[in-house]
Amino acid sequence: MDLPDVVRVTCVLAHSPLAEPHEIIAAGQVILVRDDGLDLATVRRTVLGLAGEGAFTIAERRSFYFWGERGDDVAELGCTLADDHPLTVERFVKTIRDLVPDSHEDRMLGDVAPPTDVSTAWEQFAEFVERGARASRLRATSTEELADGWAIEAVGRSGYGYAGWLSADGRVAEVRRIPFARG
Repeated sequence: MDLPDVVRVTCVLAHSPLAEPHEIIAAGQVILVRDDGLDLATVRRTVLGLAGEGAFTIAERRSFYFWGERGDDVAELGCTLADDHPLTVERFVKTIRDLVPDSHEDRMLGDVAPPTDVSTAWEQFAEFVERGARASRLRATSTEELADGWAIEAVGRSGYGYAGWLSADGRVAEVRRIPFARG
């Protein structure tokens, strides 16, 4: 079995397969870890099964580092869906999340720890939005702690607004591009 330390599975809904920042409508991410017992081939088959319902692109990347000490073996599996794809980001995220056994949902995720305050929630959310929605120079406009995570709104350098949610355990993030009025 091919078990990386961390697998970031991302779904992006966009107006074109290039998924430039102005073309992105929504994005979602689920972080899986080695202890979940899921091999990369299973995750890949699930993503392909979900995406196979319409126009899509799949990108996969694997990285590992050793710089004085061993770092995580990280796999990233990204799926970009056409804006008229029948699959929603929410259904994608739920299906990938459902691969994780319930008994594993409350564990630490290697270098990804559950957000404990507004600062760590913002850092994790911003990292996801920069990668998933290809936004840059984000600044938070609103953060609210909820029972199941964090509701966060931000604006990027481009002037696009982003509204999303980060789960309490840091495993799941979702974001939608929203109109943002400069004030």
